[in-house]
Amino acid sequence: RAKLLDFGFALVFGDTAPADREVVGGPGYTLGTLDYLPPEQAKDASAVGPAADLYALGCSLYQVVTGEVPFPGGGKHDKVRAHRGDTPTPVYQLNPSVPAAFAELLEPSRARTP
Repeated sequence: RAKLLDFGFALVFGDTAPADREVVGGPGYTLGTLDYLPPEQAKDASAVGPAADLYALGCSLYQVVTGEVPFPGGGKHDKVRAHRGDTPTPVYQLNPSVPAAFAELLEPSRARTP
């Protein structure tokens, strides 16, 4: 069984961001778990949409089938940089038993632009 948790750090899509943008990150602030952080969220956490959730889900599924996050190691700046421009180790190299069709399904979820 898989369970998805939401800690309430989200805005409802279409809602207006709070006047104090520091509450949700805003430009210059990083809000989110770095191992699953969409590139656009690293820039401005208050300006993300549903694509950010798909990116994070893709990172989560990658970890489920490979046993590691897409960009292990490094500090926070290294992880942000990796999400913006690096390519994770292909799923089949870390877990050859994952069907190729499923591994391909993960590729669009980790797109660099929403």
